[in-house]
Amino acid sequence: MDNHNNLNASQEPKGRRRKWEAFEEEVLLSVLEDFVARKQRCDTGAFKQGTLIEIAKAVNVLCPNSNIKATPHIESKLKKWKKTYSLVFDMINTSGFAWNDVKKCVEVDSDDAWLSYVQKNKEADGWRSKPFPLYDRFAYIFGKDRATGNVAETPAEMMEEQSHAQVGASDIGGENVVSSMNQQSQQSTPSENSQRKRKRAMGNSSDGTEAIISGLKEFYVESGKRMQMVTEALVQGTSNHTDIANELEAMGLSPMDQIDALTLILEKPQNVGVFRAINSGLKKVFLKNLASLRYRLSQR
Repeated sequence: MDNHNNLNASQEPKGRRRKWEAFEEEVLLSVLEDFVARKQRCDTGAFKQGTLIEIAKAVNVLCPNSNIKATPHIESKLKKWKKTYSLVFDMINTSGFAWNDVKKCVEVDSDDAWLSYVQKNKEADGWRSKPFPLYDRFAYIFGKDRATGNVAETPAEMMEEQSHAQVGASDIGGENVVSSMNQQSQQSTPSENSQRKRKRAMGNSSDGTEAIISGLKEFYVESGKRMQMVTEALVQGTSNHTDIANELEAMGLSPMDQIDALTLILEKPQNVGVFRAINSGLKKVFLKNLASLRYRLSQR
C-alpha cells in the first residue's frame, strides 16, 4: 500500500468533522501560499490530489501530531474556503457593490440594492459590512476569476485599476474612439479565440509538465535541507542553543514565556530542527501548536 495513504485518507468514522485550531488554519494558509508561489496550483485555481498530499506533509511538519489528512481534512477545508471566497467575489463584482480595502468588507450603495441581491442569493445574507480580512489571501490562493478565467485580482488592485480607468476616460478624444473601434473590428471571434487557446494549451502541455516537475524538485530540495537540519538537531542534541534563545527574545516574549518556549522546543530534538528551519512568520504559530499539544496531552 502507498506510504502516502496516512496523509491521504482519513481513518475517522464517517460523519465526524475535524475541528481545526486557529493556528492549524494559519499554517495551512501559509503552506498554500508557498505552494502557489512555487506554481503548484492548476490554472483553474484548484490543487491536484498529489499536491494535496504534499501540502498535508508540510502542514504535519509544522503541526506535529495533528494528523491532518489530504482527504478529507484539507480537501473539505479548501472547499469551504473557496465557497466563501466565491461568495464575496461575486458580491464585489456586482453593480452597486464595492470593496472597502481599509475595513476589509463589502459595501453596498443602497439598502434596496442589498435587499434585492439577498433575495436572489440567500447565502449572502449577513455579509454586508462584515469584516473579511482573509479575502486577499484567498484571492491569491484560489487565484482565478471564475467568470473570465483571468488571474484573480485583490480588491485593492481592482480599485486602483478603476481609478486609472476613470482618469484615462476623461482624456479620450475622437481619434482615440475611432482607433478603438478599428481595433475591435480586427479582433478574432470568440470561437476563433477558443480554438487558438486550445491549440496553445495542447502545444504547451509538455512545458507545463516540466514546470510542475521542476517545482516539485525545488520543493523536495528545500524539504531535504530542512530535514537535514532536523537530523543535525537529533545528532547534536547537546549543541549550543543560544541562537534560539536570542530569537525568542527578539520575538518580544516576556522572560517567563521565553523560558517556557525554550523548554518546549528543547523537549524534542526535532522541535529544534523545525524551529530553525521555518520562516520567522511561522515560529509563533509553531510555538502555540507545541503549547496546545502539551496541554491536550496533559488532559488525557
